[in-house]
Amino acid sequence: KTPSGSSSSGPPNPYDSIPSCIVVNDGTPENMIRLVGLKSLFAKQLPKMPKDYIVRLVFDKRHTSLALLDPTQKGGDDEII
Repeated sequence: KTPSGSSSSGPPNPYDSIPSCIVVNDGTPENMIRLVGLKSLFAKQLPKMPKDYIVRLVFDKRHTSLALLDPTQKGGDDEII
């Protein structure tokens, strides 16, 4: 939809097909695996940030993360893009 609320007749947005999910530390096995994947991603992308600080932030019960998922991977922490 366009900002005015009408339907757009343009080409589909390729980014609409990227799977994503909200990840919180609620103790479920699926979310814990994704949180480990997010921790690994942040540690790799931010090598100077202390690992214990990343763990404390990512696994904080009040923290919410948005994860983009690799559609070719099913399960495990490798599915986090």
